[in-house]
Amino acid sequence: MRPSALAFIVLAFATDLLLAQNPTGGATPPTTPPAGAPTQGNQQTPPRRAPRPYAQVITDKAVTDAGVFAVHKVEDRWYFELPDSLLGRDHLLVTRIAGVPAGIGGFLSAGSSVNERLVRFERSGDRILLRSLATDAYADDSLETLPGSLGEAADLLDASALARAAFGDRVVDFYAHTARLEAAAAARAVTDWERARYFERI
Repeated sequence: MRPSALAFIVLAFATDLLLAQNPTGGATPPTTPPAGAPTQGNQQTPPRRAPRPYAQVITDKAVTDAGVFAVHKVEDRWYFELPDSLLGRDHLLVTRIAGVPAGIGGFLSAGSSVNERLVRFERSGDRILLRSLATDAYADDSLETLPGSLGEAADLLDASALARAAFGDRVVDFYAHTARLEAAAAARAVTDWERARYFERI
């Protein structure tokens, strides 16, 4: 058989095979994605890997620094080991300057605090969440407040039925009387602020 005839037969066979796979004449038939495959508009996230055993993560190569919680360095990765007793508790993280060059001016010194943050470690399943807490909230003005002076505190103590039931009348009377004497003595005293304020005007 001549080479040209063989090439023609192969070309005809390939054409018949393509037409058999695509009988619509060039249109691509719809395909059904396999089960579990992500589709457009309905992206499926892959399942998250479960935590590995402790010995596989913190190996013999780990360099550990103990403290409030242990810090492990394994090659180029860092791991923090948090005990269960610290979960759900508030922690104040303070950033301090470890050291400064000699002869530096100003009020900057070693041990100075440059940042503070209140945080809490919480557990959610097999994950540890680090939550930052805000402490700049203010109480409602309608709530009860602490007494504004020593005299007000003495009056509240004197009228407190709970304090009298717990400590007795003699104890409450003594501390209320002493507080009123101290408040009266403080009211008669002339402070440095008063001297500077009023002598300046005179």
